[in-house]
Amino acid sequence: IPVGVILTAGLGQRLYPLNQCRPKALMPLCNQRLLDYQIDTMRALGVNTLILQMRPGRAARQIQAHIDQHDGHAAADSQLRFVFLLDQQPELFGMTQLLAMITTHFALTSCDRLCRFPLDKLRRRHFGSAAHCTYALASGLGEQVAGWFCDESGRMTRYAKQGGAGSLEHAGLLLASPHHIEQMLFPTADYPFDFGDDPPWFGYPPQSAMFWSHVPAFRVNPAARWFAAMAPEVMAVDVGTPARYLQTHFQMLREDVPLPPPTAGYARREARGWVHETAGISATARLYPPYMIGPNTTIAAGAEIGPLVVIGKDGVVGRNAGIRHTILWDHVTVNDHITLDGSVVADHVTVSQSARHVLLSRHRDLQKTDELLQSTTKGPVS
Repeated sequence: IPVGVILTAGLGQRLYPLNQCRPKALMPLCNQRLLDYQIDTMRALGVNTLILQMRPGRAARQIQAHIDQHDGHAAADSQLRFVFLLDQQPELFGMTQLLAMITTHFALTSCDRLCRFPLDKLRRRHFGSAAHCTYALASGLGEQVAGWFCDESGRMTRYAKQGGAGSLEHAGLLLASPHHIEQMLFPTADYPFDFGDDPPWFGYPPQSAMFWSHVPAFRVNPAARWFAAMAPEVMAVDVGTPARYLQTHFQMLREDVPLPPPTAGYARREARGWVHETAGISATARLYPPYMIGPNTTIAAGAEIGPLVVIGKDGVVGRNAGIRHTILWDHVTVNDHITLDGSVVADHVTVSQSARHVLLSRHRDLQKTDELLQSTTKGPVS
């Protein structure tokens, strides 16, 4: 697959106030940026040109800086060429610029869908069936799976079903030819597409009759063979809400999903307990797995960490502090005797009072930028 496209223009509004600190594409998941997971996926597919579609503005500049400088993708991947596409229309139906750029088959995904694709197995299933195209869906954790073969006339035949189709969501990755996408964006009388309200690989599955009755519902251009790369073994997660964001961390830490935490530079202190080689932990601090302690983080005497805790780089946990079921981004300080539970704390926050089930971030309108300035209460998230 020569070309990959990652949609990175999402504003992450459902994650407010965390989205005020970083664009969604650069939000950390087990101390690795969401965008970096998708870059790894595209690299595994053999992509050599990767297009990042971005909304013009500060977020686009941050993403470009991340690629060019912070993590060294451009230097490390000499065979991977990055193209930055600025577009005011981040959704799939604003992709006319993209169609003008691409002349071959390509893979397309969104930055906040985390997937691991058994691509070879799905290819064998597709070509072994003699189907005109193959379409498969998985739920957020792969528990609910359904798939269809489509013949040349557009007749859909179900080949896999586990659980109710109504609970399926977020297929995660689409493989297509430019002409096939064009037919979706600009349907004609010869090739009508009825996908319901949402494109099925990025939203909830359409309640179209084509999925419930085996009758021709749409026709596919014979020159545009395609399939969506999903299968029962795959895991795809949408981390677009605070609850999903926390849950995905917890599932990765518990190793409940086939997407292990990135552990380069980390030592496994115990089962499901990772500590970066530059972290400093007091001999009297107590750690309860699963947990992940990032670079240059210090944990003082008597502190209790875990279970289900991720701490980013340059963190400071004070004496006798207690943190559980919580995600700390970079440069977070938790003062002495403070407890945190079921929360997310964004960059450059000093936590000076105990909190439970909250999102914590800096508020740009106030002067004391290293104090706890904003607390948005949420319901239970674990």
